[in-house]
Amino acid sequence: EPTAKVGTPDPTSDWKTFADTNFNISFKYPPDFEASKSEDSIIINPKVKPCTNYPNCEYSEEIFVSKYSNTTINKQIKQSAGNIAYETIPITIDGIQGIRTDDLPGRFENDQVLVEKDGNVLEIVLIKSGLGKTISSEIFDLILSTFKFTQ
Repeated sequence: EPTAKVGTPDPTSDWKTFADTNFNISFKYPPDFEASKSEDSIIINPKVKPCTNYPNCEYSEEIFVSKYSNTTINKQIKQSAGNIAYETIPITIDGIQGIRTDDLPGRFENDQVLVEKDGNVLEIVLIKSGLGKTISSEIFDLILSTFKFTQ
């Protein structure tokens, strides 16, 4: 008789899903976060109350998703880093090999992921501001693990 498999529960099972046809991606994010789209990027961040007593406001770190057309990862990195040396770590997003930069010097301690598909480069960056609510590396990794290309 078949027995039910006891696996680890999916930590993202109660997360919300964001899908976008212009970026051709979908991903999941925690219920206490919000995801919004501007003209050329998608922003994912913990929900914070609207600021009423500036400058004593509640801020949060953000994850920015951008798409660059007709380019390659190497061209994209040259544009952001110039000729500065940086560490890269291989990463796989939805079965496609990309790179994760440890940090591009002079750009805070950002965690940047670049993946190339169909002549476009998708850049997913955790911007670590050091202010307010932080997004842990574990949460960022879980969000990355849910990225899917829809085309």
